[in-house]
Amino acid sequence: MRRAQWFGVSLLAAIALAAEPASAELTSAEAYFELAEFEVALSVLDDMLDTRDAAVELLDPGEWHRVHALRGRCLALLHRTDEAVDAFCRALQLDPAWVPDPMAFSSPELTVFRRADAQCERGLPPGEDAALGIDAMSASPWYRKRTTIGVAAAIVATAVVVWATGDDGGTSGEAPYFPDPPEGP
Repeated sequence: MRRAQWFGVSLLAAIALAAEPASAELTSAEAYFELAEFEVALSVLDDMLDTRDAAVELLDPGEWHRVHALRGRCLALLHRTDEAVDAFCRALQLDPAWVPDPMAFSSPELTVFRRADAQCERGLPPGEDAALGIDAMSASPWYRKRTTIGVAAAIVATAVVVWATGDDGGTSGEAPYFPDPPEGP
């Protein structure tokens, strides 16, 4: 019984650890943005986009919109206007109804957004997944995603450890030996 419990807890921990990074990275990027650390936030967002296949199932479709919108804001404030326009265009493709809040966006951000809105088509181009805005041909199959490989490795490692310990699962019914307490004066 103990072996099954230990295995179950290890499996749940591995899945939780594998599922956390994408949304935690987005939260981290938003925190860096709020601290005016635009280059650090941009670096975190670019890393998320570089490892997108691993994070596809970890973020909701609306979260990908937030990634691109925040990336556009960082780039606009770093005066990298052309890249910011591209990022805002991507955000508009993922959520055609999105309009930035003029109270939350600065004047440079709104200026770049208006330029992107004028240049870009809203909505996804053909051949992209409407739910995630990811090119269906470029997404890796489930068995090549880092999350799948990580969870599978955790399951195999846990099974090997449980098997190697040779624990009988606590079926012997005997309590472990504890020495008698020391005698007082």
